[in-house]
Amino acid sequence: MKAVRFIPAIAWFVISAVLFCLPGSLIPSQSWFYEHIPQMDKIVHVTIFTLLGITLAYPVKKSSVSHRNRVKWFLFVAIMGILYGTAVEFVQRAWIANRSFDVYDIAADTIGCLLAFIFNMIAFTERA
Repeated sequence: MKAVRFIPAIAWFVISAVLFCLPGSLIPSQSWFYEHIPQMDKIVHVTIFTLLGITLAYPVKKSSVSHRNRVKWFLFVAIMGILYGTAVEFVQRAWIANRSFDVYDIAADTIGCLLAFIFNMIAFTERA
């Protein structure tokens, strides 16, 4: 795998980390999206973690990594994503102003990781 293919994943990780560490006062709560789309924040979490999982898996698409090792990599990415999402909630509770721990955010993050895993298994593995 070429390291350069991980640049989108690294960039997306940095963007997500910055967004997750913003103080609550800087996050718009009265925007059109939040008023008209129920649970918009959970949709955002699912989207962030789905894209993170896909961008971390994409580099194996163009590589010679075996099917078995691809599956292991996709599973590793999903587990690390879930742990990252859980850690973010603890960080928000402890150190980020006006942010709190939300178990439903962890659930949304987990759903995003599972969606990415399923997508990766379908899109980035060869069929016999």
